[in-house]
Amino acid sequence: MNRKPESLYQGCHIGQKVTAQQMLDTIEVLANWPVHSPLPGRRRHVLLARCIDIRLDETRQFVRWVKVSLPKLFFGCNGSVIQNEGQLTAALTKLVEELRAVADVPPETEWQLSRIDLAWNFDLPAPALILGHACLRVPGVGNGADLWRGGHGVSWRGRRSQFIVQLYDKCREMRVHGSVLRAEIRLKGRQLARHLRGQSWCDFSAMYHVFRAVLATIPSIQKPTKAASWQDAVGMEDEAVRNRIMARLHRPGRTFRRWRQRAQAAAARLQETFSWANLLPTDGPPAAVNVMPRPRRGRSRQAGPKINEPNPKPTNENQEYKNQGKEAEWTAIDPPTS
Repeated sequence: MNRKPESLYQGCHIGQKVTAQQMLDTIEVLANWPVHSPLPGRRRHVLLARCIDIRLDETRQFVRWVKVSLPKLFFGCNGSVIQNEGQLTAALTKLVEELRAVADVPPETEWQLSRIDLAWNFDLPAPALILGHACLRVPGVGNGADLWRGGHGVSWRGRRSQFIVQLYDKCREMRVHGSVLRAEIRLKGRQLARHLRGQSWCDFSAMYHVFRAVLATIPSIQKPTKAASWQDAVGMEDEAVRNRIMARLHRPGRTFRRWRQRAQAAAARLQETFSWANLLPTDGPPAAVNVMPRPRRGRSRQAGPKINEPNPKPTNENQEYKNQGKEAEWTAIDPPTS
């Protein structure tokens, strides 16, 4: 059994038990909810509370589809993750209240979900681990890894995009200082039913077990020792030298991409063997890392990663989840292009 390296895993608090953790990020719901009164405008897409995307039918009398990022709805940004049952309940309560302001919405336990995104932020060096995953495959996904331009992310996309696994630097995406590795799993259609296996999407432990089961199937990244191929040898060179060598190669696109990914994986130069099965405990995820967005003008809040950042308590508990005497905000947006 491989020993868990200390330096690579430091900051993840392996073995720390977290009760009733939830990994939900973005959800999509198929609906048939009647609207209270005709909404002004002619467009079939409505943006509610700046993060709840609603699609109406042709008559604009029924809600057919809803998409929402629960962390963005609850925290105001998607750099944080929902960490416990209380936060999830509060986010769903707020979502239901916003939706019921415009339509007759049933309880969330009766919703028909068409998509679930499971996500978590890790206090790990993102660039090195992203390069290390560039030549690996995820079981269940026929295609190999796609390394994002600039090397700040890697993804595996299954058939019809119903099963997607991606790793990327959350700090770089939000353009803040630091490095936080974010792992996301997207399940849609048949893949959603296949992984949930009849379990409720509101079941906290079930969602984490699905998240862990997928990532634990990714092969371990071994600590580099000796170069086993010329791609590994090229990966040990500096970036400028590596790019010049790769530029001289003339091979079909697929072969060249495979060579380049192998060289970039060797360039990660991990100091220890990395394994998702060792990183993710069986009883709950590691400590969460919240990435704070850039402060607005006139504010002095520091942007960047925050480990276990406490949430400010509202002066009135009911004020955070209820919208008393106010109509729901909405704006019409253009429908997405196909």
